[in-house]
Amino acid sequence: MPIKLLIVAATGGLGSAITRHAVGAGHTVSVLVRSAESAAAKLPAAVSVFVGDASDPATLSTAVQGVDAVAVAVGAQAKAVVENAVSVVSGVAADAQPALVMVGGAPALAMEDGSSAVTGFGGAEWAQGLRDLHLGVTFAALEASKVGRYSMVCPGMMKASEDGKPHGVHGFRPNIFDPSVAGATATYDDVAVGFVSVAVDLVEGGDASPYNKGKMAVAAGETKSEM
Repeated sequence: MPIKLLIVAATGGLGSAITRHAVGAGHTVSVLVRSAESAAAKLPAAVSVFVGDASDPATLSTAVQGVDAVAVAVGAQAKAVVENAVSVVSGVAADAQPALVMVGGAPALAMEDGSSAVTGFGGAEWAQGLRDLHLGVTFAALEASKVGRYSMVCPGMMKASEDGKPHGVHGFRPNIFDPSVAGATATYDDVAVGFVSVAVDLVEGGDASPYNKGKMAVAAGETKSEM
């Protein structure tokens, strides 16, 4: 099902991968970027471009009009952007409100037994710090909001792929950490496949989506399909 997708921070490593994959999958894509020149150099010509500050409510409010989903390609480190996105989408009337997909990190997930995924990283202090950041900023804002459909994508380490294409070496699933991710690096493009798939699933499935009001976990696999 083609959707209308707005991508915020679309010229970064993850954002540009999400944009490429969404356009390639036949979705109608718009982007909110700081620089029109950067967008022209990095993104497919098929996208509609809004230029402005993603932490500005008026700018983002204009960009979200009429879209089915919003993908925010920066995490809790960009707190002002994250909180503005949640606030702006919350303010859209329920019958027109887009789904919202945000970025977190793998330590924010749970293990199969319900314990913190930080244990999958050996209890490392940096992993606990990331968990506290993503849950305390991004997910806390989502849970406290009036956004009806949302999810937080939680990859592990990411890198650019040499050819700018997904390689199908990682899959994805709801909420539960895959321990193999602790020692692996996914490409931006493989994570982007999951990001767009979750957005579509939220638009199509709403409350029935296994990702709604939850998280997407990257999982080891041989295909791009859900694990």
